[in-house]
Amino acid sequence: MKKIILISIILSLTSCTSLFLDKALEKIGVFEDKVEIQQIKHKNKEILFIGMHHIGREEFYNDVGYKVDSLQKKDYVVFYELVGIDKSNDSLTNDMYRKKIRKITGLQTTKYYDTLTQKIGGKFKYKGNYKLINQPKYPQLDVDMSNAINADTTINELIDAYEERYGLIELDKCDIQTPSNSSEYNCDKISEEIGARFKDEFMEDFRNKNLAAEINSSRHDKILVIYGKNHLDDLRNYLTTK
Repeated sequence: MKKIILISIILSLTSCTSLFLDKALEKIGVFEDKVEIQQIKHKNKEILFIGMHHIGREEFYNDVGYKVDSLQKKDYVVFYELVGIDKSNDSLTNDMYRKKIRKITGLQTTKYYDTLTQKIGGKFKYKGNYKLINQPKYPQLDVDMSNAINADTTINELIDAYEERYGLIELDKCDIQTPSNSSEYNCDKISEEIGARFKDEFMEDFRNKNLAAEINSSRHDKILVIYGKNHLDDLRNYLTTK
C-alpha cells in the first residue's frame, strides 16, 4: 500500500531546485535531532503531541522512542497516524481505491527517501551533510501497538468523501491496466488544481477533523498523539473550539 502521506512533502518541494532543497527540508524539520512535545488543553483530557516528519535523522527518531516509552509508562495511550485501507472490502474494490488515490497523487514510489540514490520521493536528490533515514515503524519507536490506536482515516474514506463532494474520479485505460502496486506509473495525472484541493481539503482538513473526533470520543484522558507536525495547529483549533 502506498504511503500517501508523502503527498504533503512532494507538494511542498515541487517548486524547489536542489539549491534550495536543504532550506526546504530544514523548514519542515527534517534536520532536527530532538522532538519538542506540545501540549493541547482540552476539557479534562491531558493531550500531548509529537510532531513527526516522514524522513529525518536517526537521532530524532531515537529521541521520539525514548519519550514515547517514558510517557507510556505514565499511562499515556498513543494515537498514531497511518492512512490504511478498509480491509472489510474485497480485494478488487480496494485495488480500485488504490488506483484512484494514485490518479490524484501521481505517486510512483512507496519510499519517502531512497537511502541508496539519496532521492526524496524519487524526485529530489539530497546532497546535504546529515545522514537521513525513513521514519521507523511504530514498534521501532517503542509504541506499544497492543494498546495504541490508529486515529487516522482510510484511503476509502478519503476517496468517498472527495467523490461525494466533487463527483467520481474517472480512471482511464492506462490507470486500470497499470497494477496498483507497480513502481512504474506513467498515466495522465489529474490536474494540479484537483491535487491541491485534495491535499488541502482531505489529506489535511478532513483528517484533522477526524483526529479531533477520535480524541473527543475516546474514553482515555491521557493521550499522546504521534502525527505529522503540520497537523498540530488545525488539531488544536478543532479541539479548543468544541
